[in-house]
Amino acid sequence: MCAVAAHPYRSLIFGSILIGLGGLLSSQDFRTDVRVVEVTIIARDKGSQKPVTGLTKDDFTLLDAGQKQTLTAVETFSWRTGAVPEVQPVSGWLTNRKVGVAADGPPVIAVMVDGYNSRFEDTHDAMKAVRKVLENSAWKGAIFGLFLVDQRGIHVLQDWTDSAEALAAQARTRGVFTASGADPQGLAPEAGEVEERLRLLQALGGMEAIGGHMQSVPRRRSIVWLTSGFPMNLALKYSSDWERAIERLSAMDVAVYPVDAAGLRLLPGFSASVGASQGARWPGPGGRGGRTRDNIDMMLEMAARTGGVAFYNSNNLAQGLKQAFDDDQVVYRLYFQPNHGKWDGHYRRIEVKTQRKGVELRYRAGYRAFPVNKELEQRPVEVLAAAPLDSTGIGLSMRLQSRPDGVVAQLVADAAGLELEPRNGLSVGRFEVLGLLLRSDGSLAKDWKQRFTVEFTPEALAQLKTNGFAFEQAVPAGVEYARVRILLTDLRSGKTGSLTVPALEPVKN
Repeated sequence: MCAVAAHPYRSLIFGSILIGLGGLLSSQDFRTDVRVVEVTIIARDKGSQKPVTGLTKDDFTLLDAGQKQTLTAVETFSWRTGAVPEVQPVSGWLTNRKVGVAADGPPVIAVMVDGYNSRFEDTHDAMKAVRKVLENSAWKGAIFGLFLVDQRGIHVLQDWTDSAEALAAQARTRGVFTASGADPQGLAPEAGEVEERLRLLQALGGMEAIGGHMQSVPRRRSIVWLTSGFPMNLALKYSSDWERAIERLSAMDVAVYPVDAAGLRLLPGFSASVGASQGARWPGPGGRGGRTRDNIDMMLEMAARTGGVAFYNSNNLAQGLKQAFDDDQVVYRLYFQPNHGKWDGHYRRIEVKTQRKGVELRYRAGYRAFPVNKELEQRPVEVLAAAPLDSTGIGLSMRLQSRPDGVVAQLVADAAGLELEPRNGLSVGRFEVLGLLLRSDGSLAKDWKQRFTVEFTPEALAQLKTNGFAFEQAVPAGVEYARVRILLTDLRSGKTGSLTVPALEPVKN
């Protein structure tokens, strides 16, 4: 049972425990109005393709479904070179924020290798190409992560590191992957709908998990997706899965850079890790029976919808990594409060223009205007239990304590991840806590869930900004488990933070 006090002045239920936890918590303010839309902009010179600096609010015009909007703010993010500080947790506490990244911190780039939708040789050669680039990288200070998706799910090969050499070493020692044998040109006629849909779900689910893992980054997030892809007609056939994933990635401000792992697959004698002649092209617009073109259409659509760039018909497979890095040199984020008044869940296209001559802009294509109190989709607890990555949409710190009446999980949520609603002089938050007890093999032993509402007085709100939101969860007894995973969801914003910690000791019946 969640031990949140009913009275506002007792909202921080164990404030004395919070002494010294400031290093775990962000200095950003939480938001109290979710009807603000954020649009991340990449501005480049049309000729040199270099980042354009010095743009202000007056340089941008934004249209929402053709209607001009008033920009409430424009932020500029540019990064400085320097070591990435590791978050030093307070003794006895664990946190889901592994690295400290400031708004002017370095780019954060996730490399996701798609071993499910790619041939073995394509995946192998793609990793060789990326490894070669990383080993000779001049991108000192950037943060990288390396992840693999296959038929079993997502695997963490290298969590966040500012060492390109360390990432290259992981790619070298763990760079031969097990592929499922999916044909990137299209599924065989005997393939069933389950196999078809898995091609989407494994790839999209991997991107969503990585995107959730990147939410502690206060600036733009990039995923370089090395894949042979899947046909666009599968995205259309399972449009609800496709649209839901695009929606989540856009909400997390994740730009996807698909890179065709097959390279010039139709030209014999070429490997994806070897440079191709500049004049090489596919024989005809559709390639082999049109299926290759259909895969590329999917990559183009994914990039356009999220603000990334697709790379195909090229054997320079590291180009996507370089583009993601270059794009993050200078980033603009535009904020506006839509004036349409139609929060009905429909998709609304965005158009951004600039008064500066010779400047081209890239940004996500639009957003869905969901109402504030839209009910969140419930995911199966088995899926949440199996996830190897903790979500950092809300910063969480946790420790387990043994008491005479059982084990209690004590948690502190970062105030920067919360969105509160002003109501009658108070600030009101609505949350859901999901607890999972996991066995040593990763399977789910038991789960429990609770929703609750917390009202903060102005005095408690001031404490919240400094100390975070603290609460407790009793861990169910009488169950054998090895780890405890807690997920906190802000029901107003949809943001989630999760954290997994080992059991205090083997707990048995």
